[in-house]
Amino acid sequence: MATYKGIQGYSVQSLSSDPGTLSEVVGQLWYNSTAGKFKISIAGAGAWASGGTMTRTNGQGNNRGVGATTAALAVGGNAPSYYGYTETYDGTSWTAKNPLNTTRYAVGSAGTITAGLAIAGGTESSPYETGITEEFDGTSWAESGALTDPRGTGIGCGTQTAALYSGGNYGTIISPAWQTSTSNEEYDGTSFTEKNNLNTGRNYSCQFSAGSTTAALIAAGNPSPVVGKLCESWDGTSWTEVNDLNTDRNYGGGFGNSTSAMAWAGENSGGAVTNTEQWDGTSWTEVANVTTPKQGSGGAGLTGNLGISFAGYPPGTSVTEHWDGAPITAKTVTVS
Repeated sequence: MATYKGIQGYSVQSLSSDPGTLSEVVGQLWYNSTAGKFKISIAGAGAWASGGTMTRTNGQGNNRGVGATTAALAVGGNAPSYYGYTETYDGTSWTAKNPLNTTRYAVGSAGTITAGLAIAGGTESSPYETGITEEFDGTSWAESGALTDPRGTGIGCGTQTAALYSGGNYGTIISPAWQTSTSNEEYDGTSFTEKNNLNTGRNYSCQFSAGSTTAALIAAGNPSPVVGKLCESWDGTSWTEVNDLNTDRNYGGGFGNSTSAMAWAGENSGGAVTNTEQWDGTSWTEVANVTTPKQGSGGAGLTGNLGISFAGYPPGTSVTEHWDGAPITAKTVTVS
């Protein structure tokens, strides 16, 4: 007769308590001698759950975020008006902070809750083109070096002293013609330097701010569906096209990094969507959808397994949703 060790390759351990880090023993069985029960570590299905309501109760869209589920920073936004709002999140509630010096929306964001970065974005006087950069110290914003190629609605990632700003658009709707950009610039804490461009110009893409100047990801964007599924990966030198999203979109939310990320909601030719997809470094997989169709929502999270989505429109919402990609629990083994 086959033994457990022969099948699994290890013996059942007897432990006085459950392992401290269940994620390291997913699928493994042990005997809890204190409880007198056999247990196994199980990874559940990912799901969205309600979180705290933002202080800007009228709601907004095209805002961006950085940080983690329990230490997040939200900045900027518009719809119906232009905002310079800044808020921080502790995993339960939001707190208003000093606003941006220059009110704008769809900034490229990077950094942390105490060392943030807001790059470019649209202003009321120049809704499609600005190069302004501001740094956040946990309390207030101070202006820093500007982009070499002023534009708006691109994406950011990295830290306050080592960040990327990629894509976006420039010009106006009337003249000169509004155009998407392939520009890609690196920030060293003081100034920007031009780097190799994206393969496909785009704006309003999903932002994965936990990436770095040597490993970044960009997905989807406008115009959709032309680039609405396209995804590119950055290796510190150049961008390479990788596997596409399953659902095309622009104005989508995102959090995570180049090997573990989440993209949700946005809009396409069919209107606002709820579709949510998870990136494992190779391909996108459809997972549980956000509860409400929306676009222009912000996000924060270090990986695609744990993060938050906040705000968005239409209609303007201040709701926060928490994503737990694979809740892991110790389940008691029973015999029935």
